[in-house]
Order: sequence, then C-alpha cells, then structure tokens
Amino acid sequence: DVKGRKIYGGCFGSQVEAELKAQEMWRHAVPHATEDPVPVPSRPALSADAAADERPQRSYPGVCWIRRDRCWWASVSVQKVRKHFRSKPKDGSEEELNRSFQEVVAWLEHQKATRETRDEAPRPRKCPRPERPVFFADGGDEEPQKKRPRGGRCVGLPHFQPKEPHPGVCWMPSEQCWKAEFRKNGLRVKTRSKPKDHSEEELERSFQEAVRWLKQQKAADDQAVPAVAAAPAFDGAVCERLAKSHKGICWAHQEGCWKAERQVKGLKKQFKVKPKSSSREELERAFQEAVAWLRSGADAADVAERRAPDVVAVARCRRRRRKVEPKEKQRGICWAQREACWIARLTDPQTGQRRFRRARPSELTEEKIEEAFQKAAGWLQKEK
Repeated sequence: DVKGRKIYGGCFGSQVEAELKAQEMWRHAVPHATEDPVPVPSRPALSADAAADERPQRSYPGVCWIRRDRCWWASVSVQKVRKHFRSKPKDGSEEELNRSFQEVVAWLEHQKATRETRDEAPRPRKCPRPERPVFFADGGDEEPQKKRPRGGRCVGLPHFQPKEPHPGVCWMPSEQCWKAEFRKNGLRVKTRSKPKDHSEEELERSFQEAVRWLKQQKAADDQAVPAVAAAPAFDGAVCERLAKSHKGICWAHQEGCWKAERQVKGLKKQFKVKPKSSSREELERAFQEAVAWLRSGADAADVAERRAPDVVAVARCRRRRRKVEPKEKQRGICWAQREACWIARLTDPQTGQRRFRRARPSELTEEKIEEAFQKAAGWLQKEK
C-alpha cells in the first residue's frame, strides 16, 4: 500500500487470478489511488523436474540441501572448531545442481583428509624445559639429573648435596647458599651460610656453620622455660565467712576476686575487686569495697523512688506490662498492655468501617485508670 506495508491475499493456482486479487485489494485499501500496485518479486523458478520435487535426488554423508536458501550445505569439525561450506546453483538446471553438489562433496573430503593428518601429527610443547645438571660435593663425577626441575628460574644453576644430610638444612639453588630453618614460638627463624666458592672444603665449612647455628637454636629453646607466676593462696575459710555475711557478693575461685552483682532496670551489672595479696587484711579491704559499690547502687534506687514515686511506678508498669482489668467489663473496650491505655472499637453496620478511640491515664493509679475507662465508655455510648 502507500505506507510500504505488504498485504497478503491468499494462494492461487494461476498468476492471472493472483493479479486480479491484488488489484481488488489495492482498490479496497487505497480507493483514491491513481497508480497501479507494485507486485512483490518472487523467488526464481527452477526447471520443471526440480519444481516437481523441491529437494534434488542426490545424497552424500554430511551434505544436505537447504530448501530455504536453495543451496547445498556441509559442515565438519576440525580440532574442536566447526567449519561450514555452502554452494548455490545459478539456476535450476541439472548441470548447475550437479556442479554445486560436487563442489560441496570435494570440500568435505578435503577437510576430512586434512583432519586425519593433523590428528596423527604430535603436538609440540608450549614451553620446553631443558634439563639441569647436578653437581655433587663428594668429589664424584658430574651426572645430569633426569628429573625435571620444579621451577624454571633455577635452571642451569649448580645444585649440591651434603655428605651427611642434617634435618633442617638444605641447599638453595636460587641464592647458592645453605639454608637452616627452625620454628620457635610459632615463628620460623632462618639463617643462610654462603660459601666463597664451589670447592669441596668451602662447601663443607658453610654447611657445618649452618648446622652449628641450628643446634644452638634448639639448645636455647630447650633451656628457656616460661616462668609461670604462682597464684597466691587465699584462705578459703575467711573467704567463705565474708561471702556469707552479705547478700549479693561471692568469691570467684578461678579469678581470685570478689564479685558483686545487682540488677538495674532489668539488666544485671557486676563489679569485681581483686585483692593485691593473700593477707587477711587485704581480703577484708576488697570485700568492703564490693559492699560499698553494692550499697551505693541500692541507695541511689531508694532516693529515686522517694523523689518520684509516680514516675517509678509508671516505668515499672511499662517494663512489666501488667494486665489491667476494669471493675465492670464492657463490650468493645480493652486494655492495651504495650501502650498502657484503654482502646474503644466501634464498627459501622452500614459501611462496615471500624473506628478507634484511645483513653490514656495520666498516672497508673486505680483512680486515673478508672477515669480513663469511663471516658472511653462515654465515647463508645455516644457514637452508638
């Protein structure tokens, strides 16, 4: 149509019927158009034999006919890589179909032959490692080491072995020296003894130097005994007599101190006093200090309760969240423990909407609680 859209009208047995249908659709879609409709180009027609059967009668393993693209297609995997090839005939003649088919078959056979040749050929190593010679300090002949070295950094450097191996001492090819290692208190202590040259006498001298250092470290570690401070011996009878004389104070045997404990606003607090010595006078002094701390906290709580009894009562009620029961129960009114107030609920029978009203007492006394309850009951009666 005029907007560039394609309109599908159906399938017809002859081209004349299809053109008539296209003109009719054009006049219906664009009634005031003066130009003729533009026909959609169709795919090229094959020969009569090929038109009778869309797929040509040829077969070869790995080659297939793509009906949509009208071409021969083949694929093969070479060294984990997938390769594709296609050949399209110029027209629908038998000669072109046969030529394109033979072209795909020849490509497929060539790829298979190349793949078999590549699979038989050995793959070279990415990083070949040369063998490293090993030299012995006992004056023997030099013999190459058959085993491959662990790292490539020390390849080609001389490696020596002692006449009498000693645990903890080894040769470092990277630094060309003897290394002695000892673990002390969870830490690794190391030393290095480097020979002046690679002569037998110099290698033996540096090796014995590393061995002597290692033996000295072990001997020093065996002699060093950690000093453990002896715990002072306290008189158990005195500690037990003092602990029974006051409530809330006990003697901690493992820690060796007096421990006082009290509860403040629902939380437990502890106070520890450790005597400086095991004498009786020091035990009594530490005990009196714990008693003074315990009494100071109790006196402060008594003073606060005497100054503001209502505030303390409200705080205790909120902390405990005690339940309050009215003298005369009324439907629709309940006590909210978390908010410490009366809640009146009412449901409208027509709309089904629920309404609430809170009545909070200024003080948690019986008179104020009853006054708040009557206030909530009055609002509920008025709304009904």
